[in-house]
Amino acid sequence: MRILSFDTSTNEIHLSLVEDGRAVKEIVVAEADALTRQEAVAALMPSVVELMGQAGWQKPDLDCIVVGEGPGSFTGVRTGIVTARTIAQGLNLPLVPVHLLDCYASLCPLPAAVVLAAGRGRYFVAGYTSKDDRDCFQMSVAPVSASAGDLGALLAESAVWYADEKAFLELAASAQSGKGTLNSALTGTLDGRSHQLLALPILENIATKQAQIAWNRVSLNDSLAEAYPYQTVTPLYLRNPSITLKKNAPEKPHGN
Repeated sequence: MRILSFDTSTNEIHLSLVEDGRAVKEIVVAEADALTRQEAVAALMPSVVELMGQAGWQKPDLDCIVVGEGPGSFTGVRTGIVTARTIAQGLNLPLVPVHLLDCYASLCPLPAAVVLAAGRGRYFVAGYTSKDDRDCFQMSVAPVSASAGDLGALLAESAVWYADEKAFLELAASAQSGKGTLNSALTGTLDGRSHQLLALPILENIATKQAQIAWNRVSLNDSLAEAYPYQTVTPLYLRNPSITLKKNAPEKPHGN
């Protein structure tokens, strides 16, 4: 099975071509400090064409499209989903969504929780108990956006929390300062349970990992197109867009 996979949810745009679970070609399009978000997203389709050319793949060679459904950048996730749906519709291919928290959970010993910094003092989190051989997870906490103060109660059942670099530094600093339940959760016990904060393993290419997860889940499905129609794939935002609408200035009274 040949898969085109891409993720636009983070500060980098990740693309990968995967055949039967093995990465054939992969690339990170741009980092946030090199291009603006709009420029990076605009480079998505040209990068897809370039990557397929490097691998010697043609459109008819593709069997499936895999897309990162979020959570992450509102603009990035939305654009990635729209692009993936357009490609899948045009080529009449199944579209399989995989969310970012699952990608990281697949790298961690379970049971555990995954915590990703979402900005503005919030975190994308999910709790995992186990997974089977096809990367299908059993979850104790479904993906959600939470404030730092809510994490202790929300993830009370998870003995180990794996956090990305930003979340790790923020939560560790909060624990050392002794602020509320975070201090209890990260340095000792909460409701009689011990907890541990660890750094997430490095994920070099999100698109490759999500394609491998998708391949494990769908490779034995004989009716792939019917099971994963592109029309049903929607973004997993978990939060409102970071947009502040300008208020209209009050109208000046007309002169007599």
